[in-house]
Amino acid sequence: MKVKILCFGEIVIDLIEKQDGTLFPKVGGAPLNVAVGLSRLGEKVKFVTSIGNDWFGEYVHAWLKRNRIEFSARVATGLPTRTAVVFHDEKGERSFRFSPGLAAENVISPDGILSLSSPRYDVIYFGSLPFAKGNSLPGFKRLITEARRSGVATVYDPNIRLGLFDSPKAARSICVQLIELADIVRLNLDELHFLANFVEVRRTGSSLLDSVRKLRGKLPTTFFVTDGTNGSYARKGDKFFYSRALDVKTVDSTGCGDAYTAALISGFFGTRNSSDIDYAAILRLANAAGSLAATKLGGADSMPARNEIEKLLKSGLRGGDKTIRKILISKTRETRLARS
Repeated sequence: MKVKILCFGEIVIDLIEKQDGTLFPKVGGAPLNVAVGLSRLGEKVKFVTSIGNDWFGEYVHAWLKRNRIEFSARVATGLPTRTAVVFHDEKGERSFRFSPGLAAENVISPDGILSLSSPRYDVIYFGSLPFAKGNSLPGFKRLITEARRSGVATVYDPNIRLGLFDSPKAARSICVQLIELADIVRLNLDELHFLANFVEVRRTGSSLLDSVRKLRGKLPTTFFVTDGTNGSYARKGDKFFYSRALDVKTVDSTGCGDAYTAALISGFFGTRNSSDIDYAAILRLANAAGSLAATKLGGADSMPARNEIEKLLKSGLRGGDKTIRKILISKTRETRLARS
């Protein structure tokens, strides 16, 4: 029997810059992307959100129906659907410029989440942006705490966009509070360094471990760290697992982390018995999903299907299943992270 997964959070309209300088809209936002990714992986998923009372809100509503995504959306009267202009450099890496101020995702209440998300789900996935202004955070914490007591598993992706928070200090405080509500956290290496140090530090294996050590007691025992084309890591207890990224041609990195998260949720919770979880296999699956997303333009539209991921893993493409490393951490010493 499949687990039932609830994805809660924002919708963002990505206005992507074309080579001629014009912009065209793509539906995105990390929680929506993850919900779409899970749906295309064959999982039972529902997306809960709040949309603006504007043309973009109508556009999103039609897009969700057309793509057969189960969803519940409340209309936030007087507030817009969040937009972001997406710029790309010559390597396909992107930067965002978000519309300022409050938007639809900032006003959905915990009671609204409950009424939209009934019946009970096995897994709840959430991000940070609905709480970027502190709105609804206390109520959401109570809701998630109660859900965890009843056996619901929680997955959190910080997806930090500093421009939407009041300050870096506020962003860190909110993200740390949300981390404490999660059974599993997926974050990228820059976010790990920011939460540990408030700055981006040198990207080496030892710096990753330094940041993990600084956040000891805050991060859950199970978390995943992505590092773009360098691969990704998983920690379970005192063990680290590492897998290389697959070597693909990047068109647009928007949504890669979300495709990765959808695949790790599917891989992790597809195994009911925690003792049977194969972290190396989950990393390979998630890396392949993220790599495939990089070959397409847009966020939600780039989420791959399961057969696409399996085909890529069987292709013999360099990376992914070639190198897995276990890193043991003790109180007295650390084994330096090996990469090849």
